[in-house]
Amino acid sequence: MYLKFFDLHQGSVMKRFFSLLFLIILVSDILFPEVIFALEEGDDDAIFDVEGSAQVKNDDFSHARNAAIQDALLKAVEEATGRLLSPIVMVEKAQAVKTGIFVKAGEYIKNYRIITEKTSVGVYTANIKATVSLTGIKNDLHSMGILNDLPAAPRAAPVAITLRGIRRHADYVKFMDFIMTGVKGVEGVRRRSMEWGTAKMEVDVRGGARAIVAELAKAKQFPIQINMAGDNGVEVVFLR
Repeated sequence: MYLKFFDLHQGSVMKRFFSLLFLIILVSDILFPEVIFALEEGDDDAIFDVEGSAQVKNDDFSHARNAAIQDALLKAVEEATGRLLSPIVMVEKAQAVKTGIFVKAGEYIKNYRIITEKTSVGVYTANIKATVSLTGIKNDLHSMGILNDLPAAPRAAPVAITLRGIRRHADYVKFMDFIMTGVKGVEGVRRRSMEWGTAKMEVDVRGGARAIVAELAKAKQFPIQINMAGDNGVEVVFLR
């Protein structure tokens, strides 16, 4: 009898604990709805997290550091250009883009901040967050005749995601981490609400809801069922 009472009491305590945990997260969502992952960029700018590297020659760390930063800034401009042009055009016009855009990559950098930097096995590595002027790149692509009549890469669109069947907070955390780091084209994530077993969020992603569905279908970290919910919504259900 005592053991039975203890099991029931323990189950009740655990349920209250997780209910309280979800309530705390829900309150934080209400107070700070935009906090999770949002890039502060406008239509004319884009922000990129990139890594650059360079070999350290003759113990000249200063030169290697500068070269690593320049390599990272070039990658930021390359990603920005890739956002404006389709992959096919990037390949077909590779040489023109290289000589007309990439050789003067520094002109499109509005600002940057070094996040981390280190030296390992003779290689200097710098991770930076760079703000790139899309307007500047667009203008030069137009003047080069490359952007005219060519489809630009899709812009980010908000997608409403409803996550159901959450049994453990760890599953929710793993899913959020996958959305923010494992789905291509995601530019922002905002939690909207959370209650027992269900969470709702809004994700800004290039390609819209279908892009989210395609990426989630590749996920192997957790068993889920994915359904479209209208033209701009996705419902995800944990199966276990």
